[in-house]
Amino acid sequence: MRFWMITLCLALFIFTTTPVTGQENSTPRSITAEDALNLRVLTLLAHHTAPITETSFSPNSTAFLTGSIDGTLCIWNVGVDHRQTPGVLRFCLKGYTPGVTLFAWSPDDVQLAVTLGDGLQIALYDITSVVAPDNWEGIAPSFTLPSNETPYLSLDFVAGGKQLLAHDLFDTLTLFSLDSNRDNSRLATLEGSEGVVNSDTSRAAIVDFDGNAVLLNTANGQEIATLETDGANHALFSPGGRWLVTWGGLTVQIWDTSHPRIPAPRQIEAQADNLQFTPNGRFLATWEGQDIRLWNIETGEITGTMPEHRGGIRLLVFGADSTRAISINTQGYARYWEISDTGVPSLKFWFEGEIDNVLLGPDSRTLITLRQDIEARFWDFARGQVRGRYELSDAPLFSPDWTLVAISSGNLVVWQGLKDDPRTFDWTPLGFTTAVTNIRPTPSQDQQRLGVLAANTPVFAIARTEDGTWIQIQLPDDTTGWIQPSALQINGKIGDLPISRH
Repeated sequence: MRFWMITLCLALFIFTTTPVTGQENSTPRSITAEDALNLRVLTLLAHHTAPITETSFSPNSTAFLTGSIDGTLCIWNVGVDHRQTPGVLRFCLKGYTPGVTLFAWSPDDVQLAVTLGDGLQIALYDITSVVAPDNWEGIAPSFTLPSNETPYLSLDFVAGGKQLLAHDLFDTLTLFSLDSNRDNSRLATLEGSEGVVNSDTSRAAIVDFDGNAVLLNTANGQEIATLETDGANHALFSPGGRWLVTWGGLTVQIWDTSHPRIPAPRQIEAQADNLQFTPNGRFLATWEGQDIRLWNIETGEITGTMPEHRGGIRLLVFGADSTRAISINTQGYARYWEISDTGVPSLKFWFEGEIDNVLLGPDSRTLITLRQDIEARFWDFARGQVRGRYELSDAPLFSPDWTLVAISSGNLVVWQGLKDDPRTFDWTPLGFTTAVTNIRPTPSQDQQRLGVLAANTPVFAIARTEDGTWIQIQLPDDTTGWIQPSALQINGKIGDLPISRH
């Protein structure tokens, strides 16, 4: 028995003490409702010389984009592999203009379609590599589409990333082929007020100025059908892509697009301001003034009403299983609803205070309610219970996998995440404060303090004094200050910091 016990203990020791190199086994878990007290600043993205106006994560959470008033658009690494560290700057492109430049991620995170400069031309860039700053001027697009007469309003990869659908200022929608071997990249061009695509991007519906919805095959640009609507000016696909809903005026029409010959639509009388499907695709929500009505998509019958949203409806969010919903009116007052299997909503409670926005996690159980200048509340959506609170801006950007929260602050972006996030980031904290620590404007106790750092705050160092008795730090609000390292639990090397002549 002793022999087996010794052998087992030895095996466990070898197994648990084997070092892990690089970023192996470093995939973090998603943030949940239980993690409000388990979040911290993980790293800072610092490169821009003017305020950042736009941020975006790629669809698979492997890359991050920033656009700034300094005229540059930058791509940062997020994913973990053997070549790149999360938070490393891959490269920057010149020609970014806030409000003019558009971009679209390819579904595989490999390419970025972007309209730099005057916004008249779409160029595709391979975004997978890290490029040395000295070589940024030489970065060339992998593919360029013909110049347009007017700026574009929207860009979308379709047909599994093989084509691009673009909508311009003259309300022309063009389906472009991204095959460089084609002589003519334009597969289809239509005039219309709106274009929508189904969930797998294999079909697009263009609402033209005659009130028709033209259904296109995005793989080849061929017209599937022209649906003669009752004066529609909007369209929406169901989550599975089977149903297409068109609306405008007093009528909503439901088309079953699963048939080779699309039958006449089911028609419901509703003066809808907006439409929304439940995630399971079984019910349709119509926003009508102060009321939300739910309809059975198969029968066209009303299943229930969410009434009396004073001032109108700002937001409606369904849980992934379609059994719960939150509605918010234009004054910020929110209600929690349960929805039966037959589509009947029942009010469970009102949320306390005003709410600016809600975010729903990929687990469909985690809900975050946000209010400007008020800490965010983390909810268990299934139970309708608050699980914790955390200070977040009123406009945080969560990565699609919910492992990072990006917050813009002046020229910086702050990435927050779980305290036990296993990734090693490009800019890691020099250490953590061991007690409340004063921040000074210069490396001297004689100056009035700028503020304080709470205990256990990560410290991102920029420079040091020559004798190492003070370090200059970058704060998440894009300001800098000085602290003494005696108040830190040091993880890095102070001597590796550059010397500041302050």
